[in-house]
Amino acid sequence: MKVNLLLALTSFVFAFECGADPLFTRHPTPRTNFVSIGASLTNRVTATTTNGNVQYQWHRDDILLEGATNTALVLTNLQQSGIYFARATDSIGSVDSALWVVQVDRTFTKVTTGPLVKLSGFASAWGDYNNDGLADLFIGTTVGNPTGTGANGLYRNLGNGDFIAVPTTNFPAGTIGISAAWADYNNDGFLDLVVSKIGADIVYRNLGDGSFAKVQNPISTESGVGFATAWGDFNNDGLVDLFVGNETGAPNSVYLNRDAGVFTKMTNAAVSVSVYTLGAAVADYDNDGWLDLVVANYFNNKALLYHNNGSGTLVKITNSPITTSLGEFSGCAWGDYNNDGWLDLFIGNYRNGKNSLYQNNRDGTFSKMATNIVSTDPYNGTGVWGDYDNDGFLDLLVTRGAGATLLYHNSGDGQFTAAATGSIGADGLAGRGSAWVDIDNDGFLDLWIARTFNEPNCLYRNNGNSNSWLTVNLEGRVSNRAAIGAKVRVKATIRGETHWQMRQITGNDLKANFGLGSATNIETLRIEWPSGINQEFYNLKARTNVTFVEPSRLTLSPLNGSNGFSLTASGGRAISYRVESSSDLVNWSPFSTITNSTDFSVFTNSVATPAASLFFRAKE
Repeated sequence: MKVNLLLALTSFVFAFECGADPLFTRHPTPRTNFVSIGASLTNRVTATTTNGNVQYQWHRDDILLEGATNTALVLTNLQQSGIYFARATDSIGSVDSALWVVQVDRTFTKVTTGPLVKLSGFASAWGDYNNDGLADLFIGTTVGNPTGTGANGLYRNLGNGDFIAVPTTNFPAGTIGISAAWADYNNDGFLDLVVSKIGADIVYRNLGDGSFAKVQNPISTESGVGFATAWGDFNNDGLVDLFVGNETGAPNSVYLNRDAGVFTKMTNAAVSVSVYTLGAAVADYDNDGWLDLVVANYFNNKALLYHNNGSGTLVKITNSPITTSLGEFSGCAWGDYNNDGWLDLFIGNYRNGKNSLYQNNRDGTFSKMATNIVSTDPYNGTGVWGDYDNDGFLDLLVTRGAGATLLYHNSGDGQFTAAATGSIGADGLAGRGSAWVDIDNDGFLDLWIARTFNEPNCLYRNNGNSNSWLTVNLEGRVSNRAAIGAKVRVKATIRGETHWQMRQITGNDLKANFGLGSATNIETLRIEWPSGINQEFYNLKARTNVTFVEPSRLTLSPLNGSNGFSLTASGGRAISYRVESSSDLVNWSPFSTITNSTDFSVFTNSVATPAASLFFRAKE
């Protein structure tokens, strides 16, 4: 009896002492975090005890962290992965929390300083407004901005990863821009900007000296809630036109550019509809040389697909899988993800449904990729294409208004995998939009995510890898100056296989960025200008930024009633051309000088046409 009593008493004491140790009521959560280099993280624990106070000590990889003695652990400028835990101690003993795993992805470095990441954005648009070769950024601020609801802003890229706000004396910003897009609407060589918002939209004319002026025209009287702006030369006259899609307040509209900034509204009942539009994208999806349009709408509406009939008229397509289902569509993005030379389409869903990926059948029709992860994932959002790892295949990023950002890596076989993305997938919610943009011209696409409702914007610098790349800048002459609508095709051998890739210049991406994988050179580069002029270049070096200028067009016409003739130089506004003549195509002599006062100029010859053959050429 004495032995049994002693054993029972000993067990009771042991149980009592175990219960006296600290007890964690809150462990680190989430247990695993995957972040970018330079990111910051905070985690918190809580423990209780019946024996006095609890003291805390955080550890990383079983090593005590000096000074980390609070319930919260704040990590800043993270550079390496680690396994963390907190040890809680009272007067009786100690206990360890659950492990907190922090994995640092070296693909991107999160930018944590500077004006871009200190506020929320809604509209955002990247473009080189001052022609210094660096992408600048317009941000439309929103209600709930961390620094208060303030003016929109234009931020100049300083070239070292830093940005500075352009003063309001140079950029009269306005407030709460919802969507924005750059284009050179007057072909003077400087990018202009349109900002749609609640009420009258804003058109900014670039004065060429680093400053802007607000312009009054039919676009600036647009009174709806403009969620979508898309530039495109629908009638191929060398002047960009504008589509504005409204959520509410006014029907959608296309504004035709009649004379370098004189806009008139297109009368097209198929386009002028009120369907709660949230997104739009312009592209030549059937490779006929004319820009088409897709429009994403929500509130139980269908997406709209418009085919350009070749005269600038947009005809609604009703028998496509893109346009047959009612839904809550939030955005759309064209991209040739399978490198077959034809643009495919991503359409995002705002709520109550999944996103969709449509493959171009190369005959003017599309098929939904119903078994692709992009379509099957139970998520929704707004997408943007970009080859972030320069392997030669376009990847897809999807930002979500209520959920983590998603990155789908292109496997190169028509399929995608959900990629680990560092901070990209872990940073906050309320992603309004995104853009792949090379802010430092190193050939690797960096990532911009605009956020709303008190979530600060995010910028991630791409740390690059060993893959090759090519960045192509275009300047139109007969076509619109920003070359919107031009196609660039690149042929290169990657890992022993020859690939063609294609990009089309849009108002959302004014450069053509190509990943080249293991290729050391570009075998063929082909440019298809909106004017119909085609150029090919051969054996170009990889890992370079190149600029191509569209050839101007020189035409000769006989004068009625005489042996004379006229020369017409079609090209850049306010550009001078030296016209030379030759009888043998070898020896050239000065003939005249033509300066285009608009987009073309005519020289009339007062001398009779010579009997011998005579050739002319124009040099800018």
